[in-house]
Amino acid sequence: MNKHLLLLTIFCSLILSIHSGVAQNSQTYNIGINTNEPDSPNLDAVSNNFSLKIICFLEGVYDVNTNLMGDNLRVLGILPKSDPWALSPDIPDIALAIQGENALVNWVKIQIRDSDDATNVLYETSGLLQRDGDLVSHDGISPLTINYTLPNTFHIVLIHEGHLPVMTQQAISPVNGVAALNFTTKGFGQKEIKSGIWGLYAGDATQNYDIVGSDKLAWVLQNGAFKVYSSADFNRDGDVNGLDKMYWQANNGVFSGVSQ
Repeated sequence: MNKHLLLLTIFCSLILSIHSGVAQNSQTYNIGINTNEPDSPNLDAVSNNFSLKIICFLEGVYDVNTNLMGDNLRVLGILPKSDPWALSPDIPDIALAIQGENALVNWVKIQIRDSDDATNVLYETSGLLQRDGDLVSHDGISPLTINYTLPNTFHIVLIHEGHLPVMTQQAISPVNGVAALNFTTKGFGQKEIKSGIWGLYAGDATQNYDIVGSDKLAWVLQNGAFKVYSSADFNRDGDVNGLDKMYWQANNGVFSGVSQ
């Protein structure tokens, strides 16, 4: 065979072999995200580990002279160690020994709701109020943390037994891993309990999100009870008496804009 023809034949065979190998091992890559796949990343999701930095006051427990809330339930030993909503672990004994402005006041439920449909509860947990208004974890010290994948923006709702709930008017989003809210300022459906200081309305014993006759009835049925944990004990001093009725009278007819 002619030498040039032989070289040409070898060259063509080599090219065909390379092309065949590439075709057998090649893959197609789609640039983008197939949102129909169940395991596709959610572009609207935030980090599933962020903390809540929330401050709030309860009208019935707030002392206008000290700018702190009372911790009578803790002092009397009747603050429940177990979360009333069964969403968090029990309070450790060491946390109940904390005194001063970081002493524990009461449990509060925290709901995270859909920014487009505020009736849709996406996640809920509970925490503990300290006397200075800080809302902390069940251990009485640590910040509340959320380890759950959520949309980029959402509403926060605070619920307390005996007070009307409040909710953010505008959806919020964590910044640098922290969702910070100050419910002691105007704008969340609270009551001005001191000049420039706002807190949750006291008087909702039945937790039906308004303060009406059924809340008074709940107070009547428990009036005279002492050293008890009760939603009709609006000032959380451990007794159900005339002082609690005064909160109902002052706020009778007030209702919350938060959907149940």
